[in-house]
Amino acid sequence: MIEKIFGKTWMKISGYPPVRRLLDTLGIRIVPHYLYLEKRSFVDLSYLHRVFEEYKFGPVTSGDMTSMAEMSGISLPSETHLNRLDGGELCYVLRSRGKPVGYTWICLDRCESTYGKFRLMHNEAYFFQTTILDSLRRKGLGFYLKWKAYGELEKLGREILYSHVMVFNVPSIGLHKKLKAKTLTLGVSVEVMHKLWFCLPIRRYRLPVETNPGRHPNGFAVGLALSQNSDGRA
Repeated sequence: MIEKIFGKTWMKISGYPPVRRLLDTLGIRIVPHYLYLEKRSFVDLSYLHRVFEEYKFGPVTSGDMTSMAEMSGISLPSETHLNRLDGGELCYVLRSRGKPVGYTWICLDRCESTYGKFRLMHNEAYFFQTTILDSLRRKGLGFYLKWKAYGELEKLGREILYSHVMVFNVPSIGLHKKLKAKTLTLGVSVEVMHKLWFCLPIRRYRLPVETNPGRHPNGFAVGLALSQNSDGRA
């Protein structure tokens, strides 16, 4: 309830022309967001193997980079994807007829975005970008891709998974609901003059003992905006 009130109130305030002009003049960007907890054990999507049998799931290869760079979503050059891979980050891809139609990037050592910043433990991972080809969106490929990635991460001992989603990103929130993801934190990220950002937690949610990861990692964080956004992260 609190997030609905907060979201609607902020949309009205930020959309009010004088407020919008003031924020633009000051170079201030304010984004409320959720931190989600995800686990493969939360949902069984094994039946989707039959539904999406034409799509092949697997790790990214250097040959996928050009298609990924051309895919809708955050526009990134292929060099950025290659740099991520060289930096030790994971990427899994869905292919149709040998060509990527969706991908998801994952960090194993840290969450580092303008929505939060924290170190990951040995059994954790962080999803920071999931993209599906425009013409194939709203068909269920997004949550199928992530669920398949859950299985690969589980093999690596990474069973506790996190991701951030903007409060206003209705499609992504719907995807996480289908994955039975648990909301850990409602927070707000503030960027000033495209140079400095800070993140504040507004609400921490209580989870049942059987699903609780033992910590709420998304606390206060501060950093340089350019260093966070230079490779296309939120």
